[in-house]
Amino acid sequence: MKALPEVWGWIESENGKWTDLGLRMASETARLARLIGAQACGIAASQAKEAAAELKRCGIGKAYLLHPDDGDGRSLEAGEVLPGLAKMLEIWRPRCLLLPADSLGSEWAARLSLRCEADLLGEVVDYTMSKGKLQLRKNVYGGKAHSLFSLENEEFCILTVSLASLEKREQPVGEWETHLFSYTPEVQKIALEKVEPIHWSELSLNEAEVIIGVGRGVGRSWMEQIKRLAEAWNCPIGGSKVADESGLIAREYRIGASGKTVASHVYVAIGISGAPHHLAGIKDVKHLAVINPDLAAPIAENAEVVIGLPAEDVVSAILKILENRVEGVS
Repeated sequence: MKALPEVWGWIESENGKWTDLGLRMASETARLARLIGAQACGIAASQAKEAAAELKRCGIGKAYLLHPDDGDGRSLEAGEVLPGLAKMLEIWRPRCLLLPADSLGSEWAARLSLRCEADLLGEVVDYTMSKGKLQLRKNVYGGKAHSLFSLENEEFCILTVSLASLEKREQPVGEWETHLFSYTPEVQKIALEKVEPIHWSELSLNEAEVIIGVGRGVGRSWMEQIKRLAEAWNCPIGGSKVADESGLIAREYRIGASGKTVASHVYVAIGISGAPHHLAGIKDVKHLAVINPDLAAPIAENAEVVIGLPAEDVVSAILKILENRVEGVS
């Protein structure tokens, strides 16, 4: 009986346990494998071998565990995984390798694509079968549209999957195999000396975890205070269309339907009423805090925290608290 082709997915672990991202990648690997009639396989660090069978619930029937042969039970460094994957791919050629479309997964995908001479498609959001061929839908134009691609051959390829498309699914399988792959990690030729934060004024809106947004209710004289707050929090300042047109922010920092869509962890809206085109630009923000004396402003309806005081009073109070905290530490 002819062996099934394999779909590999990198399954992230931490302290011997699967991360949430790892389990979502396992489910995605199983979903693609089932669609094309392949075996779903998880690739992981050997430190997670005791928890490997948990992947069965997500649809993974086989696990390849990377094991460095220069130590017993030590954790793999991020830079050691890539050589291990590359060596595995020299021995086995799966149908596809799935990696998460985060910064590390995208870097691995690009480097493996060159090393293995494999096709690469990034930011995939969905798959379908059409006329016997696998079709892939991916993000284009910063996620504002999708393009459809088809795989024209059965050669090995690498796909990175959009994090927003990943979902953990219960789809248990009965059979289970584990293969330990021992290898000698390559000696790192580059050593990290230090990490320096990017200055708040150079951070892009797409990179920031925290964003300050300004609008009509912010006077020009108070922008210096808000810049001090941005420096204290090390976050960029964006804003509404009005803030752009009045010169409070640069054009590339306009947020809304006519500007950028942001998905920061926290968005602090100062003096913004919440016109529909601005709300469209912050719909993916995780936590919204509003500073606006007008409690009936549309933006307040979507906020977790609303401070109904003048912006200058609130910003001054926050800066004073931050300054006192720094003095106390010193």
